[in-house]
Amino acid sequence: MYCRHLSLLNFRNYVRLELELPPGFTVIVGDNGEGKSNLLEAIGFLSTTKSMRATGDREVINWRAAEDQYGFARVSGLVERIDATTKLEFIISPTAASASKRIRVNDVPRRTIDAVGLANVVSFSPQDLELVEGAPAYRRKFLDVMIAQVDSRYVRALSHYGKVLAQRNSLLKRIRSSEARVDQLHFWDKELAAAGGILAAKRRQTIVQIDEISRRLYPELSGTGTELKVSLVSNVAAGDTDSAEQAAESIASRLRETQSRERELGVTIIGPHRDDLSLVTGGREVTTYGSRGQKRLVALALKLAESDFIQKRSGEQPILLLDDVLSELDESRRGFVLDRIRPGQQVVLTSVDLGHLNRLDSMIVSRLRVKDGILTSEQQSYHSGVNIPVN
Repeated sequence: MYCRHLSLLNFRNYVRLELELPPGFTVIVGDNGEGKSNLLEAIGFLSTTKSMRATGDREVINWRAAEDQYGFARVSGLVERIDATTKLEFIISPTAASASKRIRVNDVPRRTIDAVGLANVVSFSPQDLELVEGAPAYRRKFLDVMIAQVDSRYVRALSHYGKVLAQRNSLLKRIRSSEARVDQLHFWDKELAAAGGILAAKRRQTIVQIDEISRRLYPELSGTGTELKVSLVSNVAAGDTDSAEQAAESIASRLRETQSRERELGVTIIGPHRDDLSLVTGGREVTTYGSRGQKRLVALALKLAESDFIQKRSGEQPILLLDDVLSELDESRRGFVLDRIRPGQQVVLTSVDLGHLNRLDSMIVSRLRVKDGILTSEQQSYHSGVNIPVN
């Protein structure tokens, strides 16, 4: 799989971009703040339908767009899979509160849940350290993004679960203030358990595979011979092989047990939205006791495992986005990462300079330089510098 063409309008600092991307290695060089990460962010949009970096869609709209008659941002790409070419288009328009987003797949309007995973992308960045030392929400997001790219049922369940959870929390607050009846919880409990059961089962099944891959990868990556043990931490007791139905029953049972406490707190305390990952190496929890260097290697191992997982589940080599991560690795670990890239796999790599990329000389297909949202290569310029309308 690869992104054959990327088109941007008013996205971050790219006013207008039409870029052909080949399979294999593309290296983007430029100083900090010139737009390297923004380009990778746009490619990631094609897979997850949202920014990997922003807290909301409005943030990706170029500030000049507010003064422009068109007033929106667009991300569009052609994605080549083994058996099909898919055109993905996202139009983000500012609203009074945030932003609205329209999605087209092959020029046909689609919902967000229908577009997730039509492109498979794995992104590596220095911020991946949050996977290990950050809050549990970072690790849940890692799981959600990974599974959603290869499982449409998971995407639907995740969307429904979020909506149900919000409704149930609102109801719990009204019950606490005597504005609603306790028996109104029954419907939302049933919905939460059903959707949560799918999430819980899929996460357990996935972590079994991620743990297996990480155990194999980490000893060589770290150079210590020590395994990395990855496991799911959940407040819903169930085994790794439980079905969605069994997980749903477990959630329903726990909701009944904790109902009084939840009514007192006014918030749902049982379910996959409280999940976390346990990351153990050498008998110690890395999140708590690991050094910064060790945490960085564990985060890298998780991302490499994500790439392997997506390839095995989808049958496609995911697009790899390497946002200035190789410069932070020593030569042996840099080589370990590069040696795992398969022939013909699309890789878009950013760097401030090419000094640490000497071994890539024979692998690089395209070399671009970016300055203030303008991409240039030895062959041509990809930036027109003017805004154009979108029909």
